Amino acid sequence: MKAIILLISTLIVSFGYGQVQCAIDVSINEGASFDICPNSGTTISASNGFVDYFWSGADSFSSQAITPTLMGQYIVTAIDGSGCLSKDTIIINSLASFSISSVETTDCWGAYAILSTSGGNTFLWSTGETASSIIVSPVVTTNYTVNISDGVCSDVLIQTVEPVVAEDYSIEDTFYVAPNQPQYIVGPTGFVSYVWSPTDQLIDSTGGGVVFRGTFSQTIQVQSTHATGCTLTNDIRVIVVDPTIPNGFSPNNDGINDFFEIPNLTEYEGKLTVFNRWGEIVFESKNYQNDWGGTCETDLCMGNRILPEGTYFYLLDVQGITFKGYVTIKK
Repeated sequence: MKAIILLISTLIVSFGYGQVQCAIDVSINEGASFDICPNSGTTISASNGFVDYFWSGADSFSSQAITPTLMGQYIVTAIDGSGCLSKDTIIINSLASFSISSVETTDCWGAYAILSTSGGNTFLWSTGETASSIIVSPVVTTNYTVNISDGVCSDVLIQTVEPVVAEDYSIEDTFYVAPNQPQYIVGPTGFVSYVWSPTDQLIDSTGGGVVFRGTFSQTIQVQSTHATGCTLTNDIRVIVVDPTIPNGFSPNNDGINDFFEIPNLTEYEGKLTVFNRWGEIVFESKNYQNDWGGTCETDLCMGNRILPEGTYFYLLDVQGITFKGYVTIKK
């Protein structure tokens, strides 16, 4: 449009337009300055008596009346039937400034977007809510609209919101440790403060991670506070593995002490490996059930599987914790 106006101006100069004294000057009916509501459909117009009208400035038009959507200066150039050229100027000001924004947030309340508006005092969202800001959690891309007004102007704003991906606040919730073995425990990330309890077996229990060092199993609780104010509570079970391992048994089928029994092993899952004096494996079980009765259970033994009396070496692995020692078979 601006190119058309430039072309017309060139033609005016080339063919003598504008050399004739205009009978009247063009004027904009709304004056030198005019206030409108944004997107209100308000029109402004130039005075009658001219053949062609060309508007330039904030936007371009080629009609006597225009509906501006952009604020700023507009210049109308009017040409009458005799080629006379006349101009007038107007400043279009906005009576209101409405806006909408979206901020994606993920915390212990979930994953959501906060839609906020500015510039109005009454609101009606497509969700039916009437606050200046709302919280949405779309599962698909969704357009949200709000009818906003300040009592003088009104407008309809649209905000497109993509699904918000939730943060993973899960943490490791079970630890196996040997007595007095230090174990570092980490709370969920992304929080500003942490409260741990109980603290009787904890070292440095003020930050996002603590050290457990104790002699008995315990459930540790951590309450984490997010910057948004929400709190998340996690329970962490620390199991102190302290099996009572006998140093001997007598597999003579008298019903007394016939098996290598570790009384509290049923609380854990343990792998037992037994070696003879030459370092050869004579028994192995990935999930030992207190059922070894002094027999050789590997391919090492042929024929008679009854092991002779003597001292044997064992390795007991419980959740990555290894216990080792000697056990004596005596019949």
